Amino acid sequence: MIAGLVILLAATIGAAMLIDRLDPRFALTAPPLGDIALRAGKVFLGTILVFMIQNLVSLRWRSMPVSLGVGIGGTFVALFAAGWKYASYHPWLMGIIALHGKEDVVARTLWLSPCLAFVLAAGTMLYAARRDPARY
Repeated sequence: MIAGLVILLAATIGAAMLIDRLDPRFALTAPPLGDIALRAGKVFLGTILVFMIQNLVSLRWRSMPVSLGVGIGGTFVALFAAGWKYASYHPWLMGIIALHGKEDVVARTLWLSPCLAFVLAAGTMLYAARRDPARY
């Protein structure tokens, strides 16, 4: 996730520099790196719970279709839950809500997602430590 955000940032800056070189009429100014980094950080904090859910599912079930099904199912539910009054609690919507939600909802999302991800990660580590290695 972090690598993807860094690649996106580098590609955005590279594309802006290329456009500036190819057509100087655009006269692009320096990109707002602080704002871009802040938004990337919000997206990361908002989506980290989804990564922990996927991590637990892929650790629990060795079958790739199960992990894919959970990811696709969460995304599918997010399409219909976007207008729901409790949409800010759906893990697959937390990343977009962290960017475009109201200030109080964004603040709640930015602490709820990492806290739940930490709890889920701790539970996943306990599960991984107790499982039978011969079974997997």
